[in-house]
Amino acid sequence: MIRRGELADPLTPMAGLLRSDVERLSLARWRPGDRTWLTTAQVGEQLGLSRARVYQLSNAGTLPYQCSGEGRRLFRPGQIAVIARAREVRLQRGNRPAEMLRAP
Repeated sequence: MIRRGELADPLTPMAGLLRSDVERLSLARWRPGDRTWLTTAQVGEQLGLSRARVYQLSNAGTLPYQCSGEGRRLFRPGQIAVIARAREVRLQRGNRPAEMLRAP
């Protein structure tokens, strides 16, 4: 990958695997079934939302995402897990987040 110019040469000063480099490559190489990223359908399943609602929330900036080389929205599993847990806690406390439960 270094020879092809995809990653910096680790022998040069200040070089290494930057998170941004790794994510860029991961997004470019994403294929269905890859567990590194979640699709809109998988996010909807985890959060109990429709795919359309996932798109609405990601458009609004509520759900952070990255675009793959093919233009698909991909989500980091760790971030979605935190959002799912926070939503679960709110629902248990009786604080129903209206923006997550109904479409605008």
